[in-house]
Amino acid sequence: MAQDNRGGPSSRGGNNRGGPGGRGPGGKGGFGKGPARPARVETYEDVKLLSRGEGFRIDKSVVVEKGSHRPVKTEYRLTRDGLPGVQVFQRLADAQTASTAPLPEPEPEAAPESPVEVAAEAAAEGGAAVLPPVEDAAPSPEEATEH
Repeated sequence: MAQDNRGGPSSRGGNNRGGPGGRGPGGKGGFGKGPARPARVETYEDVKLLSRGEGFRIDKSVVVEKGSHRPVKTEYRLTRDGLPGVQVFQRLADAQTASTAPLPEPEPEAAPESPVEVAAEAAAEGGAAVLPPVEDAAPSPEEATEH
């Protein structure tokens, strides 16, 4: 007699591919189906001052779940005089090291060049320099003869 493979799962071993995606009876499976995402949990942020010195301040910021009070994310924020904004670190040791590190030198602002310096540079490069018209300090004859 021929074996009938149609119907329910066989009682013999073999490959039981009875659920969605073929991963056993009722199992999750299939391409692109991962575990279900958990519902979004409400959180709040707790910020505490850890250390303060001359010209710097380190705060600890912890994002915590509301119900279980489980920490989700911890970061250390360094505020330092002479630096714009706040620097964020994942480790306290890194924030402490940065708080005592020498400040970077501020970039000198480029002074506006005078037209004579621009012309001298252009002449040195072999280009023709065009100087802007120079105004005379002496009054014109029309201005001097006003009554």
